[in-house]
Amino acid sequence: MKNQVLSIDQMNYLKELGIDTSNASMCWVKEGSIGSELKLFSIDNVKSPSLEKEETFTLMDLLRLLPNEIDLAVEEHNCYISCYLMLSLIDNAVYYEYEDWDKCGKAKVYWSDSLLNSAYMMLCDLAENGYLRLKDNN
Repeated sequence: MKNQVLSIDQMNYLKELGIDTSNASMCWVKEGSIGSELKLFSIDNVKSPSLEKEETFTLMDLLRLLPNEIDLAVEEHNCYISCYLMLSLIDNAVYYEYEDWDKCGKAKVYWSDSLLNSAYMMLCDLAENGYLRLKDNN
């Protein structure tokens, strides 16, 4: 199950980028004393306020945050083009990209053997480069 959600470090980085993580559907819960193992639960199943928990995203949570379309400026043509989110599976690897990014000199491919990691890398890049509406600049 660990491979189906982001790590605490990954979630902390998303928070640093200004991404609202309050709608995560899963959480890591530390039960018991210091040094006890973290367990993964659905947010809906963790009711006790006394439990130490860290929210985490699933692949579906990440996909909901990725915009379906981004409008990018093409300076040499003085116009904008709409780039649409695409997912590809090639040779047991997966990647996300926005179609036509290369026309703007912004082509990026997010290769990974995991859909979760590819989506995470893309979300980070979009936030780092100002293509997401973040909680600080809605």
